Amino acid sequence: MRRTASVSAQRVKVVPEGTIVELLGGETRGDGYAWRNVRDSDGSSGYVIVDYLQAIQGPPGATPVLPPPQITIDEITAPVARGQDATLAISTRPGVRCELRVQLFGPATLPREGLEVKTSDAAGHCSWTWKVPEDVVPGTWRYRIIVGEGESSSSRETPIVIT
Repeated sequence: MRRTASVSAQRVKVVPEGTIVELLGGETRGDGYAWRNVRDSDGSSGYVIVDYLQAIQGPPGATPVLPPPQITIDEITAPVARGQDATLAISTRPGVRCELRVQLFGPATLPREGLEVKTSDAAGHCSWTWKVPEDVVPGTWRYRIIVGEGESSSSRETPIVIT
């Protein structure tokens, strides 16, 4: 998969044989080849030579179901001091529901502001910034990231050290 329709363009990624991709546009010519702009289930998009693509058709009336989206942690504030802002940024599939949950908590009230449910942007990025409460017990806290919905969802836990 390349950034543009050219064999010399920057490589986005190697797409394994059998990977199901979504077509994003019509054919484009470049360097003597026909190319298609595609997006895979991780949200990566780019151009692939048409000769490497094979059309598939589901049974009549079938609803296509994408595999669960992957979660990559791009940025995390750790360690973070009590009373300071913490940030967690991820990459996932574009346009999916993203949620961050505190798995364990000591103070009487959970932080709410900054931890709202979000939707990943067109590039698949999603981030949260919140203030760590002053009364939290220092230590390693677990946070759960949940992306997607229903059968097409995935989750990942990450520790955040609070000092």
